[in-house]
Amino acid sequence: MKTFWLKLGRLAFLWAAILIVAISGCKDNTTNCDECPTCEGCPDVPDYTEVNEFIREWMYYVYYWNTKIDSKLLENSRQFKDVPATTVPEDYFNSLLYDQSMVDTKTTSEYDRWSFLISYEEYASVMVEGEYKSFGYFLAQASDYSVRVCYVYEDSPMAKAGIERGYKLVKLNGIDVMTLIGNKTLFNNELAKGTSRFLFENRQGELLEEKTISAAVVRINPILRKERYSVDGKNVGYIVYNSFITASEELITGTLKEFNDVDELILDLRYNGGGDVSVADHICEYLLPETEETADSTEFAKYVYSKRTNDNYKNIGLRDEFRKIKRNADALNLSRLFVIVSDMTASASEEVINSMRPFINEVILVGTKTEGKPVGMLALPYPQYNSRQINAGMLPDWIIAAINFRIDNKRGEGSYFAGMSPDHEVDDDLYHDFGTDPQTLSGEKCLQTILEYIKTGGSVSRSAKAVRKNAPRLVELKGIQIHAGCI
Repeated sequence: MKTFWLKLGRLAFLWAAILIVAISGCKDNTTNCDECPTCEGCPDVPDYTEVNEFIREWMYYVYYWNTKIDSKLLENSRQFKDVPATTVPEDYFNSLLYDQSMVDTKTTSEYDRWSFLISYEEYASVMVEGEYKSFGYFLAQASDYSVRVCYVYEDSPMAKAGIERGYKLVKLNGIDVMTLIGNKTLFNNELAKGTSRFLFENRQGELLEEKTISAAVVRINPILRKERYSVDGKNVGYIVYNSFITASEELITGTLKEFNDVDELILDLRYNGGGDVSVADHICEYLLPETEETADSTEFAKYVYSKRTNDNYKNIGLRDEFRKIKRNADALNLSRLFVIVSDMTASASEEVINSMRPFINEVILVGTKTEGKPVGMLALPYPQYNSRQINAGMLPDWIIAAINFRIDNKRGEGSYFAGMSPDHEVDDDLYHDFGTDPQTLSGEKCLQTILEYIKTGGSVSRSAKAVRKNAPRLVELKGIQIHAGCI
């Protein structure tokens, strides 16, 4: 058995005592280097044996669904299967996942659609530095099936081209969008190009000039909007927050501190796919009510690991236990919390909702059903370097992000793999920018619904209801893309 230990840090990294594999070559005329008898003639190929062995044992001991994949890992109850020597780690890792091919998706939503393995460089760029090479926007279908912009990051190529939320994409590289959405592969191939020609219509239906736009490194600013509204004498705060990346912690906690005088708070997490759970914890420190003010710490959310993980690694902290937080001195004093959600609301976003329910009288959801990700992962670098090596500039090659634990709230509630249903179903309104008119309070329907709810004391008009819910996703963000939140 390999020995793992926990190195505590902001990213909750686990470091493993194992060296990266050497690169070896086979010098034979055969094309199958595993069968090369004389080792002469064929090109150098990498040998991934050691890293794949490490992946195999990490998945066996610490993967949340480890017992579900034993048939992929074991020859018998006592012997591991050999790992492929020349299969790249990403492919081997993906072959081990407890994915939808192993379950009946008509009867269960509990399977893995989130684990990923990527380069350390890409992981650190997004999660630590908050940077990602992209156009800096995201697309979805509106209720009339038109393809519209959900949001644009400031200073991104799309923002510099003058593109805003609600703009309709008419043509991409000269191809009509309605043709593209009939062929998802073609659409994704066109979206993936580094430079493309875009033809948009603005929110007023006016056709804009076609523009050639190139992807660039975008600085992710996850706070897309923050505003205050006055509703019948109540001070209402509204924050659109898009990703729990580590780089966003000061931005979001600073905004919550700025809003600590509001009577009501609306968190718009409709596009927030999660991120660093420690950022979620710090957000909740600003949401705990005054009844928790005197406590040195509060049992807040429980991490639940597999039995095999508990049995083997409880001495290094991988065991079922409560996380504790303390109410911030600048915390808001709320009796209820409004959250705008959609099927892109996941992970740390859902954790905030679920974890706050035992503490706040009402957590009211408006929008459509959430993703359903009550699980999380530790980011595991490979290989391990000691502090001296790291100071000398040596960095890991890969980050292994496999689901390791489930998160329940203080009351033991969790396992919402089918998603969280909203209290008020309202379609994502892609015809308006974020926000509403401060005088009439009319505008984007999800926010308008909540402001009307506050104003009337609970009733919602028919006009604010959804036309259609959970339109099919045009673009699937996977792995680290979820936390970057853009294409």
